[in-house]
Amino acid sequence: MTGVERLLLDAGFAALLVVVVVEAVVLLDVLRLTVRLKAEVYAAMPELMKHDRLAGGTLVEFEAADIVTGATVRSADLLGAPSALLFMAPDGNEGDRAEWLVDTIAGLRHKGEGRLYVVCDGSRHACSELSRLAGADVPVLLDGGGRIRGRFLVSATPAAVLLDSDARIAQYGMPE
Repeated sequence: MTGVERLLLDAGFAALLVVVVVEAVVLLDVLRLTVRLKAEVYAAMPELMKHDRLAGGTLVEFEAADIVTGATVRSADLLGAPSALLFMAPDGNEGDRAEWLVDTIAGLRHKGEGRLYVVCDGSRHACSELSRLAGADVPVLLDGGGRIRGRFLVSATPAAVLLDSDARIAQYGMPE
């Protein structure tokens, strides 16, 4: 092989390598755009369709402070046993129905095999009152601004989300 042939071969390999790198970059950009578009499409879907989509076993990561202890509760803390999340906004009309709240908590505790968390979207004072009504054995998590509620795609309260033992969404519902 002559020097010219060797130079042409090296240039050919270099050009091929450049094409592969450019294609990888373009494909990565296409993948990013696809993910962003998918997120925008799901954000624009009606609420019921969103729930059907998340109910397929999606893990929703979150963290919130327990209103009484101040301890941070994370989604990873819910691993190991089914759990129920009761989303409430005590500044709304369910805040003054203590009997309803106690009955709902009893029903959700049974469905979640005893693990229940109330996710409170309200003022610290209102959530503290809700914690008093719920009882000492039910952690009430402060959801400032409804961030956690939004991550679970819950648009109205009260609402319940049942999680499986892997802390993935199993079912949505309205408390009875």
